[in-house]
Amino acid sequence: MEPDFVFEVSFESGNKVGGIYTVISSKSKEMVERFGNRYITIGFYDPVQAVKEFSPQAPEKEWQEVFNSLAQKGIKCYYGRWINANNARLVLLDTKRFAQMLDNGDVRINSIKYWLWKNFKIDSIRAGDDFDTPVAWSYATGMLLEELYNRVMSGNTIVAHFHEWLSGTGMLYLKNNGVPIPTVFTIHATVLGRTKSGYNIEFFKEVRKGLSNGTMVDVRDAYKYGVEAKHLMEVACAKHCDVFTVVSQGLNEEAKYVLGREADIITPNGLDFSLLPDIRALNKLHLKYKERVLSFFEAYFSPYYSVRSGDKVIFFTSGRYEFFNKGYDIFIDALGLLNKLMKKRDMEKEVYVLILVPGDVRRLKEHVDELNDLFNRLKELVEEETDSIKHRLIRLLLRREELSASNMLSKDFMLHSKILCNFIKDIKRSELPDICPFELNYPESKDLIIKRIKDNGLLNREEDRVKVIFYPRYLSIADDVFGMNYYDVVIAASMGVFPSRYESWGYTPHEAAALMNTTVTTNITGFGSFVKSIGSNNGIKILDIGKEYKAVVKDLAQYMFKIVCMGEDERIKAKLDARSVANKASWKTLIKNYLSAYSMAIKKVKE
Repeated sequence: MEPDFVFEVSFESGNKVGGIYTVISSKSKEMVERFGNRYITIGFYDPVQAVKEFSPQAPEKEWQEVFNSLAQKGIKCYYGRWINANNARLVLLDTKRFAQMLDNGDVRINSIKYWLWKNFKIDSIRAGDDFDTPVAWSYATGMLLEELYNRVMSGNTIVAHFHEWLSGTGMLYLKNNGVPIPTVFTIHATVLGRTKSGYNIEFFKEVRKGLSNGTMVDVRDAYKYGVEAKHLMEVACAKHCDVFTVVSQGLNEEAKYVLGREADIITPNGLDFSLLPDIRALNKLHLKYKERVLSFFEAYFSPYYSVRSGDKVIFFTSGRYEFFNKGYDIFIDALGLLNKLMKKRDMEKEVYVLILVPGDVRRLKEHVDELNDLFNRLKELVEEETDSIKHRLIRLLLRREELSASNMLSKDFMLHSKILCNFIKDIKRSELPDICPFELNYPESKDLIIKRIKDNGLLNREEDRVKVIFYPRYLSIADDVFGMNYYDVVIAASMGVFPSRYESWGYTPHEAAALMNTTVTTNITGFGSFVKSIGSNNGIKILDIGKEYKAVVKDLAQYMFKIVCMGEDERIKAKLDARSVANKASWKTLIKNYLSAYSMAIKKVKE
């Protein structure tokens, strides 16, 4: 049973904040192809984001009448297309004025919070703007859907799909006001699970223990960590929606323990592979981008020692700065073991590691900025000389003269390149290359990632076989160091490592595998569970995060050593295996789960 219209409601529709933006924008191709203009997304209006995401259009007459009606209540609606989501229809709601308008002697947001307490026992007395802003927006979303149903779409079968607690008030509004729109509510994590994991609690172990004992989470934990309003909102939404979905089996178990309801259907996340390069293109891009990344490392280390030639492998990790949740401690400790193992074997290969975790950055360190400028000038000098070399080479060959540096290279080039190289050599400010090329807005000694790297003896010495750079700034083509975006760097790498302790799905390992990286994930992530269900393969390693810590670290170190020791052909085969598995988690395949959820919601309401 297919709906006539689907409304997909998320705080991140047309508003790039986190991972749900990726979910909705990447699956939009399948939704637009199937529903066309009958698929409408609703999001939060942020003027900064809207410039990049939103293309305004004039609404139809009936829609404009609805927008005019809402405007009288303080809700401003922006109608148009979502540029980065296959031009799906998009309505953005600006509710700042609405939230602060007086309602029975108090501001509207307080009236809504009282309404939530009275009808759903959601205690938000201690909640701040991070709760109030999405609640006001979401309540207005419910009002919009009610008006559209009554004035524009009466007689049509509509499904409203809400993502996360941030949009939940809109769904509760529909239910409380008896609007007969079937609702689907999807969570991509639980508030309490993510919060407790952030406090270095292995929450997946708590979930398993609780389910085996037949108990639920203690609601007092939500109050202890100050997230009771968001948690209780999540509980209410899971209880009152027509169809409840989660993105993985692990999150389904978590939902049962935390929210008291199992999912009606699991809706795994996918990727839109039409946006990714094909295998042939990836192979070419890998060589191109790897050379650029290696050039950065060589320039970075060159003031300190001569960078050895030979095979070099690039590993990386990325994600939010959640040291425990993302397993950065596991990765860094495993790199320490890998370095010792490679030095013990006296291996010629080297591993270059990028830790791409945005942090609180002030600016590029002054000497690194100088080094970057000198290196760019040296590149320009070489590029200018290259054309001249071609002409000289042809002349020398025709004259059958002996080839040498003295007659191939101009005197000006020899002089200026020598001067620049001497400047580069003299630019170092310490005995060893910095682990982080940026000044932070706090002492490096207090940074958990830098401290862990140093504790493992990963000091970027000449004799170290594993050399690590912590890069705490978002990558972009405007970046004055790499000049590459995130996906370019991923393509340059050979392996992405993501040993997460809390990750309901895991887009970073999924994307890494899709871009032909051998990939490490864990058995508690949604992507890890998905890979495990397919069967064994050589391209994706699934760490058993439930083992004793040292065993997990050793397991990861041994797998990384295996990748390092692979020959080129074997490494390429592993990367192709990773791509093949990632391809099975495409939206073209997985969209059917969402369509099933919509049919289930319609059927439930009709019954």
